[in-house]
Amino acid sequence: MKTASDLYASTDNFDTETKKGCCDGMLVKCNGERLAQITPVAWMILFGDSVHNMMDGLTIGAGFTQSLSIGITLCISIMLEELPHEFGDFAILLSAGFSVKWALICNFLSSCSAYIGLIIGLAIGEVPSGATVVFALTTGFFLYISLSDMVRRPLTLQNSYSKMLK
Repeated sequence: MKTASDLYASTDNFDTETKKGCCDGMLVKCNGERLAQITPVAWMILFGDSVHNMMDGLTIGAGFTQSLSIGITLCISIMLEELPHEFGDFAILLSAGFSVKWALICNFLSSCSAYIGLIIGLAIGEVPSGATVVFALTTGFFLYISLSDMVRRPLTLQNSYSKMLK
């Protein structure tokens, strides 16, 4: 097993080059072998997905502090929402330059942030009216995401129709 100092010492074997283009990704090579050409959208997806999964865990944790049935209901509903979401993230990571192996690993690691949220949610849910605050915050978070997408689409269509009429 390598230690941190071994890994630091082996960084001399890494080459980095910048790919010029619309995304300005980074080409990473290790001992001459290409590992991945990663575009910035991949990092944005991973960060956003980590925050999203942490909020899911927060909600599940707070739900279990209220009752077993609320916790199980939240678990099932979030699992049904997350399954297609994670498939979509996996496809985006592949198209952004990750190999299948690294896309799976990074997607799994970003999903693990749900456990951090779960622990925090269980702790906050034990505080009087803590679960109510968690539910209010996560509801606002998810409503903002969905409504901002829904409002943006009609505005985009309206702008394109206005340009066509001129």
